[in-house]
Amino acid sequence: LQDIVKRDLIGKTPREFYYDYFLRSINWYFSEKMNLNQTDQHKLMGDLKLIISEDIPVSFNNIQIVGSSTTGYSLSPKKVFCIFDDTSDIDIAIISPELFQQLWLVFRRSYKTQFEATYNYIKNSLYRGYFNEQDILKIPDPRKLWEKMAGPVKSRIRSEISIPHEV
Repeated sequence: LQDIVKRDLIGKTPREFYYDYFLRSINWYFSEKMNLNQTDQHKLMGDLKLIISEDIPVSFNNIQIVGSSTTGYSLSPKKVFCIFDDTSDIDIAIISPELFQQLWLVFRRSYKTQFEATYNYIKNSLYRGYFNEQDILKIPDPRKLWEKMAGPVKSRIRSEISIPHEV
């Protein structure tokens, strides 16, 4: 599988790769780690998106599983082709300009010099148009907002879906 993913990374456009591995394909984690057939994978994905969209103000269709759980390997430049293992988590992208703006406003209002090193790190993801949960959790006010939204989601996912890895 790793050779196929590498071949496709080189041979496909970014759009084709995204469609094939993130939108159309069977999710590696659901298939290989949870041993679900394609029908059960679609149901689980729908259940996961429904839980998130009920507790976080975002459209069902603006939620996407990303990262190593989709292919079995990390595509991050810092962890190229590291295998998904027991220490890995499931990365979920939430696409919401409104939520981004809400978090950005809270970040701006909570500026303190003690967090300057963190701000320098955050600006890299901010420049690309996203926040990483790890960044949000480093600063008290954004962390409170995020935990208020994401805490119930994570609890519901653990209790209602039983995904073994952290989401």
